[in-house]
Amino acid sequence: MFSERRWYGKATTLAFREAQSAELAERSKSSAIIEQVSGMKTLFTRHDLYRAVTDDPASFAAIKAQLDVHPSIVTVELPGSVRGRAPELLTTVEAIETERSVTALGDAMSEARDFGLTSASVSTAFESLSFDLSDEQQAAVRHVTGDERLSLCMKELRRR
Repeated sequence: MFSERRWYGKATTLAFREAQSAELAERSKSSAIIEQVSGMKTLFTRHDLYRAVTDDPASFAAIKAQLDVHPSIVTVELPGSVRGRAPELLTTVEAIETERSVTALGDAMSEARDFGLTSASVSTAFESLSFDLSDEQQAAVRHVTGDERLSLCMKELRRR
């Protein structure tokens, strides 16, 4: 019984060490570091990236070099800022693309003239359901799909 416990303890320790080394290996990948930092901040500095690097001093220089030239990182130029005075702000290509799509959707929404769905299209949607909505539920749907309500968002999503 005692030797069985000892083996179990060794197996647990080995499994823990393997998981720990796998986590350290994942944290030493530049893409994982960028994902971690950009998940917390849209705009960040190189210092933010370097702080997220693993504690292994031997690999720090290599990871730092990968981060400095990573293709998904973009420098952000703020209007009115003087180079060298403020810290260099960075973001990811994905964040910029998301910002552009949100801006384009906002522009499309501001140019739209009719916001509501027609009563006929709402009725058709109700008829196509495989279940019945109560009168109160139908009234709620008609309320949010009427003029100047949320229906434009649905229209824009259908266009994509």
